[in-house]
Amino acid sequence: DRSDTVVRWSKLFAEGYGAKLNLLHVGHGDQPLAMLRELAERVEVDAECEVISGGDITKTILEAVEQYGCELLVIGRGAERSFLGRFRSQAQTLIRSSPCAVFSV
Repeated sequence: DRSDTVVRWSKLFAEGYGAKLNLLHVGHGDQPLAMLRELAERVEVDAECEVISGGDITKTILEAVEQYGCELLVIGRGAERSFLGRFRSQAQTLIRSSPCAVFSV
């Protein structure tokens, strides 16, 4: 699953740099949060999981990067049907506009 791959790469970076890992999903409701927590457990990563409400996915992610003071943003570019697949259409904007480095998996 593409989501697993993205989180595994994120885990490697976090462990390698002794950094804190946050898994974020732009959306609404309890289901995305449960999916994030299940993903973190499946990949065996210690991460804070949060669902952020927002309309414009790219804008919301960039605001979260600023708010959390992120030094690296790891994004997926999987198929549209996958959990993180919606990043595909926003990846270029995130790469160009992010105040921190972006790693695209």
